[in-house]
Amino acid sequence: PTTSQITPNEVVAGAPDTAVTITGTNFVSNSIVLFGATELTPSAVNSTQISVTIPAVNLASAATVNVAVRNPGNQNSNAQTFTITA
Repeated sequence: PTTSQITPNEVVAGAPDTAVTITGTNFVSNSIVLFGATELTPSAVNSTQISVTIPAVNLASAATVNVAVRNPGNQNSNAQTFTITA
């Protein structure tokens, strides 16, 4: 898989659960999202978009987090940057 964009790509620290959309190519129905080291299960997937909710617990502190998609067989995409601002 490859990723080209994550929307939104920034939240303020302490944000509630946040839904994001990842755009790219070659996503499959059982792809997962890697938010840093945390594996997240998407709520919707097609070949070019994945919708996933980032839990508030992962948004508590300012950080820059790499977000990637993993297809079966440990095929990881390139990462997009997600920023949690102070």
